[in-house]
Amino acid sequence: MEIVLGYEKHIDEIEQLIGECIKEMNRTNILQWDDKYPNRQFFKDAIRRKQLYIMICNNEIIGVVIINESQNSGWEAIKWNLKCKNILVIHSLAIKVGYQGKGYGKTLLNYCENYARENGYHCIRLDTYSGNEYANRLYNNHDYKFVGDVKYTFKPTGHQLYHCYEKDLQN
Repeated sequence: MEIVLGYEKHIDEIEQLIGECIKEMNRTNILQWDDKYPNRQFFKDAIRRKQLYIMICNNEIIGVVIINESQNSGWEAIKWNLKCKNILVIHSLAIKVGYQGKGYGKTLLNYCENYARENGYHCIRLDTYSGNEYANRLYNNHDYKFVGDVKYTFKPTGHQLYHCYEKDLQN
């Protein structure tokens, strides 16, 4: 298993992985993602900026994540506990259906944390849908601290509340 930068040649496989994840989330009433986000262009832009990483196992992409410094505009109202100067943000972390629940999310999250430390980041921030128990458990179990909620009114009614998390990398 390896984690490497994703390239344009991977876009179809990434899009298929995300599509399968969206179907599975919808099946379990987690209306977190849709055809608007994350979409093909979002991933292409992240690839162009060298911000998209893929996890490969047996020549198959089984995980994807985008890491950069782009904080969501909805986060302005959040009272972050950490007053970090160098902040890495995790976006769209996904593990392929069939590989979920086997520790791959933890491995990808650890990769992001190691990347952050190696590149001088002091903390990590992210958000996830409040109803996504799997994602919330992953972050809680890895010392991410809940700091508040943001409401995304463009999401379906009843699925608009997102938990914001941060992790101190200086301890």
